[in-house]
Amino acid sequence: MHPYEISTTLRTRGKEKSIRLNYGSLYAVVDSLQKHGLIETKETLREGRRPERTVYDITPAGYAEFEDWLSELLAVPTREFTSLEAALSLMGGLRPGEVARLLEERVGRLTIELRSDRTTIDVSWPTCRLSARTSRPSQTRPRARQRPRWV
Repeated sequence: MHPYEISTTLRTRGKEKSIRLNYGSLYAVVDSLQKHGLIETKETLREGRRPERTVYDITPAGYAEFEDWLSELLAVPTREFTSLEAALSLMGGLRPGEVARLLEERVGRLTIELRSDRTTIDVSWPTCRLSARTSRPSQTRPRARQRPRWV
């Protein structure tokens, strides 16, 4: 992918909801990844009078780094201070009935968000195929009825 395509894909998949993204620094990040040997230039394309687009591919070292990073994120708990946790620690300042009403309101809003997120996933999450050089099996997105219950 080239950086503009990466940006478009991240937006289409709604990644800004779960990852703090700065689209303006994407090209600097791509340069840094290339400098550290985590991605490499695959090809440079030009369509008509448009500027050249450099397409990048992840290197085996890049995939290994990604795997290590993601494994650590999943396995190692970190202390995260959320606004919900703060609110729950202070909810004694409200009447119990009001707390229950507000939490039910939150459930309703989260239900709407969940429906929206599921629609986004169903519409925009294409089949994912990794580079043959990574020696990783191809992966496809599970169908909605095959999703684990916790998703």
